[in-house]
Amino acid sequence: MSESAGNSRRPLVVGANHRNSSMGLRDRLFIEDAGIAGFLAGLRTLGVDQAMALCTCDRVEVQAVVDDPAKAEAVLAHLAGQGGVAAEELRQQAYVLDGEAAVRHIFRVAASLDSLVIGEPQVLGQVKAAHRLARDAEMTGPELEAMVQAAFAAAKRVRTETAVGEGPVSIA
Repeated sequence: MSESAGNSRRPLVVGANHRNSSMGLRDRLFIEDAGIAGFLAGLRTLGVDQAMALCTCDRVEVQAVVDDPAKAEAVLAHLAGQGGVAAEELRQQAYVLDGEAAVRHIFRVAASLDSLVIGEPQVLGQVKAAHRLARDAEMTGPELEAMVQAAFAAAKRVRTETAVGEGPVSIA
C-alpha cells in the first residue's frame, strides 16, 4: 500500500487487546455482530469511510483506512462511547497504529501471530467475518480491500509454510 505524496490515505488501527487492556474493558467494548453495522455507520459520520471492527475475546479493534491519522482520536472516542467507557480510560489501555505499523499489525492478527494463543485456528475466520460485516455495511473500499486480501493471503502462507498451526492449541 503506497504512502506516496499522491496518496494521503493511510492504514489505521485503534483498539484494545490482551496485552494492554483488561478483560473487563474488552468485555465492555465488545460489539455483537448485530451491532457492527450501526457502529460502522457512526464511523462514517466521523469521516471514516473504510473500516472494519474486529471483536474477539483477545481484542476489540477498528482496522481502517483514513485520509488523516488525526482521526484516530475520533475513532477512539467512538469506540469508547459505544462501550460506555470514558475516552481517557480507553486511551490508557488502547493502542493506535498508523501507516506501516498498522499494516504489520493487521497481518500479524490475521496470521494468529498476535493472539494469546499463537496459531489459534479460529482467528482468521474471525477476521474474515469482520471483513464480511464491513463489506455488508458498505464500509470497504479499494485500499482496505487490498490490505485485507493481502493479509488473508499472508495468513494462509503462514499456516501452510510454517509450524504455527501444528499440534494442539491450548492456553494451558
